[in-house]
Amino acid sequence: MTLAGKETLGVYLAGAQKYENYGNINIADSADAKHPTIGTYVKGNADVYHKAGDINVGSKSVGIYSKANSLVSVEAGNLNVKDQGTGIYKEKGTVSLAGTLNVAPHTATAQNSEPVGLYARDGVTVTDNLTSTTIGEKNLMVLY
Repeated sequence: MTLAGKETLGVYLAGAQKYENYGNINIADSADAKHPTIGTYVKGNADVYHKAGDINVGSKSVGIYSKANSLVSVEAGNLNVKDQGTGIYKEKGTVSLAGTLNVAPHTATAQNSEPVGLYARDGVTVTDNLTSTTIGEKNLMVLY
């Protein structure tokens, strides 16, 4: 799946589903972080399983965005986050990470624009089974 454009969504989950992905997700750079391109957006209580392939997140974009009390599981592949991007944004529920996480160095000058591998808030439980993690200079792996 290759995504580009203002506020473009690759997968939108509004109910209590189980979504499995087995391919690459390539999310282009967004012009404005307030209107990002998002690979997978979870509004309902859907569980997301990334089983294979890479997730490549562009600048000012988001790989997986979930505000639901559900599970986000990256079971394999690479999660690559460019400067100013967010790999996974998660509120409530659980995140399980495996495979590799690569977060680019932060070179942008805009305030509060650091790239983040995982942004978790509101009591998220995180399980870290990553086999490799590369965190570039001046950025964040996990922000709670």
